[in-house]
Amino acid sequence: MKNSILLFCSFSLFAALIAGNTGNTHAQTIGPRSLFDINAMPAVATDSNGNFTVTWGYMGLGHLPGILAKRYDSNGEPLDNTGFWVNSGFGSTALLNYDPDIVTDSENNAVIAWCAFGLLSSESAQVVYTRVSPHLAAAAADASPATLSAISPQQEDAPQAMLSIPYSPAIAIHSDDTLAIVWSYFIVGTSESGIYLVVVKPDGKAGNPVKVASNMETADGSTVIHPVLYFSPSVAFDANGKILITWTAAGLQPYFLNTNLPLCAVYYSKYDTSGKVVSGYNKQMVGLGFNSRVAVSSSNTALIAWNAIDLFSFKVRIMAALFSPTSASSSGPLQMGISSAYTPSAFVDAGNYLSNTGIDIAADSDGNFFVTWGGSNLFNDNIYLKAIYGSGSSLSSEIKVSQGFDFNNSPSIAIDSEDTIIVAWNKVSLANLLSGIGSVYARRYDNALQAMGDEFKVNLSY
Repeated sequence: MKNSILLFCSFSLFAALIAGNTGNTHAQTIGPRSLFDINAMPAVATDSNGNFTVTWGYMGLGHLPGILAKRYDSNGEPLDNTGFWVNSGFGSTALLNYDPDIVTDSENNAVIAWCAFGLLSSESAQVVYTRVSPHLAAAAADASPATLSAISPQQEDAPQAMLSIPYSPAIAIHSDDTLAIVWSYFIVGTSESGIYLVVVKPDGKAGNPVKVASNMETADGSTVIHPVLYFSPSVAFDANGKILITWTAAGLQPYFLNTNLPLCAVYYSKYDTSGKVVSGYNKQMVGLGFNSRVAVSSSNTALIAWNAIDLFSFKVRIMAALFSPTSASSSGPLQMGISSAYTPSAFVDAGNYLSNTGIDIAADSDGNFFVTWGGSNLFNDNIYLKAIYGSGSSLSSEIKVSQGFDFNNSPSIAIDSEDTIIVAWNKVSLANLLSGIGSVYARRYDNALQAMGDEFKVNLSY
């Protein structure tokens, strides 16, 4: 869901410094600004009533970079006139707020996690989350976000670190409202890179951060930093309440004909809610590639999808692996996209585009998986959607979601209890030149991949 984090942060910091802050109030007070307004990195989630919430990062002249959200009913009609601030209702001192992800709990609250770069040393860079009420009156007090909860390690926990930078947080929720939040981090000063996991119990008590992966190793009294970068984590709960985490590891070792090309591979681990790794499920390799996503179906089958470079066509393609709930970890997954001979149909995407990136996946109530991504050629950038049916034995046709000829990327997908599919994404369009050239759009489908109307702009009026 998040491909433009560093660019977004850089532009956000620049805009904040030259424009100052006029005060983060509800987004209903924001009028159209200019083409410097950017709405980016959307994420979407549905609740038990079929309503859905879209959240995204916003930067504009006169406002500190923040997180906005907007709610819709089950018919796709907006419950809020415009977006509202998620990060500002409690006086956050953060200079940058970026990279949100979202789930909904059993009371239909939207639970939103993101990264916040603060001004104080103890708040220099954190992963935080809050809850947003489902009530319909956006300006009412009960619609304001709950108190901010910080869950990442504080700067004073590692005084040798100049700055710990979190990025790419992902959040999942179990039916009992237990949260699992993962993110990547890089520590300036020590060059440590890794993946953190925090489990938040239903009562709101967060456990200690657990390092899922790290390039720092201590042995015999000495510390070694391995030349590895960990990034692009994804997380999901299985039907047994276990936490499945995937991520990318890049730069481990030479792998191709003894050259110095770095290995870039997708791994997964499984944890229980106490933060302990499940035996046999620690750092299992899925396949060569990068930028993975994971989802678990109602039948407890897990799907991991990721990007890989097709060495025959030099295209960036999508591969996937199904993990049966009855298989032992050592038996490995049913691999889709792994073939002894070159067959384009072995990939999830149809191979029509040079780059197929920004993957997100979700499962419906029948155990089918739906994959969305951004497909791009030289002058063609659109959002696509495809179904992988339960057993992985067949795939649907490729559906174009976005309309027009604009630049579309970074989709997010959610499926409600009636199996309605909602896809949200970034669109850069000259049609939005006077009200923010970077916008968030969405579109709805049924699970037969029939469109339920045209695409619509989420960030209206600014």
